[in-house]
Amino acid sequence: FFAITLTRFLADLMLGIFSPPNSNFQHFDIIIISQELQVIFMEKCTHAYSKKQSILYSFQNEYEFSENDYYKLYSFFVTYSMCKNQSMKQRDFEKYGWESNLLEVSINSKKKKTPLYNTLHDVLDLNNKNFLFYSENKDYKKMFEDCDLLNGAINNCDIERAVIGQSNDRNKYLKLFRHIRNCLAHGKFVLRYSSENEKMIIMQDNHNKNVTARMVLKLTTLLNFVDRIDLNGLINHSKENNTDSAA
Repeated sequence: FFAITLTRFLADLMLGIFSPPNSNFQHFDIIIISQELQVIFMEKCTHAYSKKQSILYSFQNEYEFSENDYYKLYSFFVTYSMCKNQSMKQRDFEKYGWESNLLEVSINSKKKKTPLYNTLHDVLDLNNKNFLFYSENKDYKKMFEDCDLLNGAINNCDIERAVIGQSNDRNKYLKLFRHIRNCLAHGKFVLRYSSENEKMIIMQDNHNKNVTARMVLKLTTLLNFVDRIDLNGLINHSKENNTDSAA
């Protein structure tokens, strides 16, 4: 949105400067300039790919979700997604029993991590070199290279890692959850075993043929997020109620 707005502004500005009355400088020329400016601006902000360049393309599932795992993952990440504009049934950390949605607070002018942050960090540390989050001074291709997630089938299914695209979510964990939700909701994942027989999930999120995230995570990591966050037992309680009703 920002890129499109900027290019339109620049194109309109050039139209005013370079197009005096009765000139031959037409709107068609402005459109071409606008498109070229947008391509330049967006070059580092997106990573275009073809179907065969997807990290999922040549893989088949090596295992399947159990019924219980499927229920927990889709309930937590999809049906009750914590991210804005993803579900009418959205839940936040407070609904799961946490005192606050904040990961950090200021006490006597000093920043302190909250118990919520410590719990999330225990499940998965996003502040290491294996997890890269897009910012304006980075480009996706370099990030994918650094995480061994460049185009095509990946060779390493052992190490948890991710490249996460830009979003308005307020912290890294919600940014991660947004893309996990998208991949689960749209089937953009494959289930593979690591070399040590660990169950892994390989995911790629994309929009309009541009990659917005690539992730390799352990199945246990996703399930641990659900179990550790859900202090009130909302997910497991719902599962038990559904089981009782079916019986």
